[in-house]
Amino acid sequence: MPPGTRNFPASAFPAKTADRVREVYDTMYFADENGLAGNEDEGQMSAWYVLSSLGFYQVEPASTQFWFGLPRFKEADVKVAGGTFSIRCEGEGRYIQDVTLNGAPYDKGYLEFADIKAGGTLVFHLGDTPAVWY
Repeated sequence: MPPGTRNFPASAFPAKTADRVREVYDTMYFADENGLAGNEDEGQMSAWYVLSSLGFYQVEPASTQFWFGLPRFKEADVKVAGGTFSIRCEGEGRYIQDVTLNGAPYDKGYLEFADIKAGGTLVFHLGDTPAVWY
């Protein structure tokens, strides 16, 4: 459990993240001349959107961990050193129910950069009910 969260049930955090990420997608990024709210910050806001749309984001720049949020696309392929890292979403809904990496259940709330770099397939199973899989 993250520091300072002892008074909250662990189940609250993935759902709160998904809700907030969805709100940012829907209210701050859209296709017109004002499609990016606020200061572009030399690419940081765009980088956040691209990575978050894949379903994860590096919260701390010095970390090798990419925390799960809410995937925006049903499928995406990213060329990486180890070949291709494929991201797939199965099911409908705004909450991650569980995650598999290369066919095996994944029990962490984050993905390691080494796993992305190696290539493979990450599958998000989505549903309408908040869940904690890690």
